[in-house]
Amino acid sequence: MNFFDKEEIDILSKYSGKLKTDDSQIIYNELQKTYQKVEFWASLVKKQIFNNGRIKITKKPTNQANVFDFYQWAKIYPTKEDFNNKILAYTISIEKNEKLVIKIDTVGLLDNNPLRKKYYQFRKENPITKDYNLKDFSGWDDLVNATIKDIKAFESFFIELKKILVLQPVVNTEMNVSENKKNMTMSLKQI
Repeated sequence: MNFFDKEEIDILSKYSGKLKTDDSQIIYNELQKTYQKVEFWASLVKKQIFNNGRIKITKKPTNQANVFDFYQWAKIYPTKEDFNNKILAYTISIEKNEKLVIKIDTVGLLDNNPLRKKYYQFRKENPITKDYNLKDFSGWDDLVNATIKDIKAFESFFIELKKILVLQPVVNTEMNVSENKKNMTMSLKQI
């Protein structure tokens, strides 16, 4: 598969934030082809470092409001368990202005979610994102090697974040369920 090219990123940059119309269907189709490259990138990374991992990608260049996004991304889950938890993943993206981003991110959490707030606080204090320019890479080998290097550098942070966002809430939830069962039992006994 051919590497990302400047023309593709220029289309992403030019149309980001614009409403998709019938007239822009050709652009939509072109951006879906770029998404195939994002998926290819993710599959190369997963294959080399996460044999039992999973990839999640929605190859839709528009958001729910049918507006073209400024980025295209894929989530890489290191394990099946991480995929099933659907809270934390490594994400890779290509963005407008020839930017490529590799980071640890939460999945499906709104900004006002307490877990997302904990993530933002952690991100302020720890280097869990890496930004590049498309010009930094001559092809897939360079990009995949840099991605793997960054993911390995982020690994201890991923484990720490997983403890904070995935494992602690389970303990708290179990305590709340136990407390609720106790209260429910007491209420039923009183009836």
